[in-house]
Formats: sequence, structure tokens, C-alpha cells
Amino acid sequence: MNRIIKIPPSITLLLAICGSASLGQGIITGGISGSVVDQTDAVVCGATTKVVSESNGTTFQVVSNAEGQFQIPDVPIGSYVVTITASGLGQATVSHVQVVAGHLTSIGKQSLGLGDARQTVEVFAGAALVFGRVGVVD
Repeated sequence: MNRIIKIPPSITLLLAICGSASLGQGIITGGISGSVVDQTDAVVCGATTKVVSESNGTTFQVVSNAEGQFQIPDVPIGSYVVTITASGLGQATVSHVQVVAGHLTSIGKQSLGLGDARQTVEVFAGAALVFGRVGVVD
């Protein structure tokens, strides 16, 4: 004996919406973390960390905290180049950093050496303006 069960249209619609919404809920991002020190192993606060996707050029950027640490969450999965710079110090670059879904990828402690000692100073000079009273002498 075959039984036919009737499901109201509102329940059918609810099942269709909830069922399809759950299909696209996979994790598609991860993160990158690390720390920054100078050549004496002192932490570098305020170092700029720039992360660039090797596949499409998408860029993320953060600044290291007071402990020299940085973390970039919500980075799409893929391969990245991480470049760290700080005023007066050199640069550190880590290539082919793999971001995996749902995980924080650490690049560890990165050391920045002394920076380039050259500095550009621009000086602009011009004629001085002198203001005074112009009067008529009788």
C-alpha cells in the first residue's frame, strides 16, 4: 500500500531556502601572522606588513602592535608574498606563504636589519616677501 504525504507549500519553501543556504557555508579564508624584530632582537612596533596575492594581486596591510606582532585575518585561500618594512630599518620578504582555509599561517619571527642610510631632503627657496607702508612725503 502506497501512502502519499502532502507537505504544505510553506514548509517546502522553507526547506528549499535553508537547504540551499547551508551548501555555500564552507570556510574559504584563513589568516597570516608573525612578529617583527630588529637586528638586536628588539620588537619593532609600527612595522608595516603588506600581503599580496601571487595569483591576482589582492593586497592586505596591517601594522605591528606594541609587542611587534601582527595578524591578518580573513585572507582568501591561496599563495601570498609578505613584505615587512619599518622606518629606519630594512625589509623582510617571505614568498609563497600558503593560506589554508580555517587556519592561521604563521611566518614566525622576521628580523629587519639596518635600513638604507641615504635620505633625501628637499629645500625650496625663493625671494622673501617684504611688506611695508608706502607713503607720500610732503
